[in-house]
Amino acid sequence: MTKRIYCDTNVYLDYLLDRSNLLGRSIGDRAFRVFSRALSCEFEIVFSSWNNDELKSAVDWNTVKMLSSFLKRKTVMIEHTKDDIEKARKMSEHYHDALHVILAQKAEASVLVTSNLQHFLQYRHLIEIKLPQNL
Repeated sequence: MTKRIYCDTNVYLDYLLDRSNLLGRSIGDRAFRVFSRALSCEFEIVFSSWNNDELKSAVDWNTVKMLSSFLKRKTVMIEHTKDDIEKARKMSEHYHDALHVILAQKAEASVLVTSNLQHFLQYRHLIEIKLPQNL
């Protein structure tokens, strides 16, 4: 089976908005390299309905569709359920990040990729957490 990774929504936003870190360095290019590696068949990217919901509230819908078509061949789709949300709420008061962890596990991803380590380190006993540049 091909290795699967799950990118939290920040990775997509880093790319789509070409965001920079506090030092002014682009982190969008780091996200782009992750997507390029997927297109080179190094791994599959799990994209969840939760990613989709978060992206729709942050960027133009056409931009989300463009990214989806770009990654289509190397993307595994997964839907979140009410049960997933309940499980996430039990894990954390701030359930949004916990839901990404649950969905990554549900899709059998081996790594959760995020540019926001501080929000995900508490889940490192459940799944491997990596920055895009350390993947």
